[in-house]
Amino acid sequence: MRVAIVGAGPNGLFAAERLIAHLAAGGGRADVTVFDPQPPGWGAGYRPDQPEWLRLNVNVAIVAADGGGAGRPSLGLPAFADWRRAHGETDPLDPFPPRALVGRYLIDCWRDLLTRLPPGVMLRHRAQRVTDLTPDHGAWLIEGTSYDEVLLCTGHAGDWPGALRHGWSGTPPLVPRVYPVDEWLSEARVPSGCTVVCRGAALTFIDAAVTLTQGRGGRFERDGYRASGAEPRRIVPVGRRGGFMQVKPDPGGPLRALDLRGPRDRGLQECAAAVGDVDRLLQVVWTTAAGYLALATDQPAELPPPGTVPTPSGDPVDGLRRSLQVALGRWAPGVEWALGQAWRDLYPAIVEAVGQHRVSASAWPGFAAAAAALEPIAFGPPPVNAAKLLALCEAGVVDAGHLAGEWTQAVAAADVVIDCVLPPPGLVAGQWPDTLAQRGALVRAAGRRGIAVGPDGACLTAAGEAVPGLSAVGRLTEDVVIGNDTLSRTLHPATGRWAQRVAAACAAQVVGAR
Repeated sequence: MRVAIVGAGPNGLFAAERLIAHLAAGGGRADVTVFDPQPPGWGAGYRPDQPEWLRLNVNVAIVAADGGGAGRPSLGLPAFADWRRAHGETDPLDPFPPRALVGRYLIDCWRDLLTRLPPGVMLRHRAQRVTDLTPDHGAWLIEGTSYDEVLLCTGHAGDWPGALRHGWSGTPPLVPRVYPVDEWLSEARVPSGCTVVCRGAALTFIDAAVTLTQGRGGRFERDGYRASGAEPRRIVPVGRRGGFMQVKPDPGGPLRALDLRGPRDRGLQECAAAVGDVDRLLQVVWTTAAGYLALATDQPAELPPPGTVPTPSGDPVDGLRRSLQVALGRWAPGVEWALGQAWRDLYPAIVEAVGQHRVSASAWPGFAAAAAALEPIAFGPPPVNAAKLLALCEAGVVDAGHLAGEWTQAVAAADVVIDCVLPPPGLVAGQWPDTLAQRGALVRAAGRRGIAVGPDGACLTAAGEAVPGLSAVGRLTEDVVIGNDTLSRTLHPATGRWAQRVAAACAAQVVGAR
């Protein structure tokens, strides 16, 4: 059987690993080709040659290239922590290491995977971008070669209709993206001493701000930021919320010592019982958060009504400073910490409860709005990056005075504008998967951003039937599968189910040929 995996970022690598593991366990044979113009493992965010100051924004504990265990076949690929120690790091390991280090690990795991192929299995990488698929009598043609099974792992879209570059007048000059930073944030594009306005104030903006400062020779010291003279004079973020994201707690800090098991376990059980019921799920999150806050402060907790997320108020720099002190355990936690921690802790159960069309089309907007409001307080920067951003604000390099969204006024004073907003997940207009949707091979799920897929990643028709030989995982499926932008191997089972299904079909072919 010929299998194509389109996209060789982490999701593509993980899919190849699961397929090889199931083929090894089941005795199937397959010829597997992974398509991506970049080397396997890089994806959009893990280039091994990117600067070391671009850090992972999630706790590194979730990173693992081997998806085996708990009854799942394993190829024995090394855990990231073991790989780091084998490459010279010592404990305690940094929980938010450079993303380049993650990329080097994923590249090594791809090479390791090539040494563990069972008999009758081939695995190769083709360094090219796939821009279309053509049906071929129950199979799919890619560049003239027919594949029995195709898995789409296309990751981040390269463009989207909301990008600033569409319709930009050219004044002031626009830098249309941030990554790779050595290309787009060079001094030729962003001169020293200029005023830079950035659309967006989230994680991509922080990467841009650190690149334009530390990346230009500036230094972060215990008492603040030391300028090099090569950075912009001012970096001005413009966002929609009026504030920065909340800081993730230090994994080794005092908040970690809080015993939250009681409300967390009750919350997980209640989420499992609230499948498809958005109002009940949000009530569970808010009740869990209230329990957390009571434990953290030894006082009765008062939270806003379920679904109501506090919005930033007051000076955004003061808000960032307060959030960082809470994350480090130096300031009493408040409602934002409690809601963010509850959302993170219950997220696996929430993903299960609302995914796969379990929420009605009429109830979905309520969940989507709550999830969007909770994201900035649950999935913000780690303390190390938040401290750098705060130092830049205190040094006057980052000017947060326009965070409330005064876009026109900010741009009028800019020498350069940088678009720090990434394309959204789901089926993005103008990108090549959208052409498949226009031909009916892919179908946008009703009321969702992503395409309709089954629990094993199989693409579905408008009638809910599996499209023969075509599957998808990752950002293309967002809102049907929730929270795809993650390195977690346990949050979404679709990749493993796809691999098990395809490996079983390969094994059946071997039996049928005897």
